[in-house]
Amino acid sequence: MADLPILEMRNITKAFPGVIANENISLDLKKGEVHALLGENGAGKTTLMNILFGIYKADEGEIFMEGKQISISSPHNALKYGIGMVQQHFTVVPSFTVAENIVLGLKGMGFFIKTKTVESSIEKLGRSYDLPVNPRARVWTLSVGEKQRIEILKLLYTGAKVIILDEPTAVLTPQETEILFKAMRKLVSEGSSVIFISHKL
Repeated sequence: MADLPILEMRNITKAFPGVIANENISLDLKKGEVHALLGENGAGKTTLMNILFGIYKADEGEIFMEGKQISISSPHNALKYGIGMVQQHFTVVPSFTVAENIVLGLKGMGFFIKTKTVESSIEKLGRSYDLPVNPRARVWTLSVGEKQRIEILKLLYTGAKVIILDEPTAVLTPQETEILFKAMRKLVSEGSSVIFISHKL
């Protein structure tokens, strides 16, 4: 049963006024696998992943996790199933610290967070995946690459096992790109699955 996909999208269709973005699209993703969704801008790649992450609702089709059909109604709901997405335009709050951004919106954290505990966990994750970032730093002081690391660390903090990256290298320097790929290789070696969205090889 090890060859069963961790994720299946079956016959997904999504239309907007005047355009069909996705028509009868199916996708399988196995544990520890990397998929690349390649295509020109407007091909429907991000729309398909926005459906998987609960930003859009498919007009038709089904989604399965480990063989069980699921319904994804929101990004928070997607995270509950272990599905996370780093969007091309980051959603971090510039005036907040790294730690505050990572726990922002997470249920069970309460109004007050145990700052030192959260910061310690973030530092540990950063070391483990070679995604260094100061959890006490204000986001507005950080580079684009560091902001992307915050988004990835937030997914790891929530325990996401299917990670979607939308054009992840478009805004990175070559050095930051290598750091990203090194982290992704480690994640995949541990059994996580990754979907890259790109308009070029």
